[in-house]
Amino acid sequence: SSVLGYGPPRNNFDDDPSVQEIRKAVIEKNRLFFHRWRPANETYLYLFRKHEQGNNAKEIPQFDPLIEQSEMEIERARSEFFKGSQG
Repeated sequence: SSVLGYGPPRNNFDDDPSVQEIRKAVIEKNRLFFHRWRPANETYLYLFRKHEQGNNAKEIPQFDPLIEQSEMEIERARSEFFKGSQG
C-alpha cells in the first residue's frame, strides 16, 4: 500500500471520547442483536422441546425495540461526532 502512496490513517481516533461512545453503543447493539437471533436455549424456544418452555419464545421479539433504541443511539452519537469534526 505504501507503493501506491497510501499509508496508515493520519488521524488516530482511538482516544477520542466520541469514537469510544460510538464504539460502546455498537458493541451493545451487537450484543442485543446476537441474543435476539441466537438465543442460548433455542431448542426449548423453537425446536423439538418447545412444548416444555415454548411460552418463553414470546420474549425474543422484546429485543427488537431495544435494538432499535440502540441503533438510534448510535446514529445520535455518529451525527454529533461528524457535526463536531466539520470545521
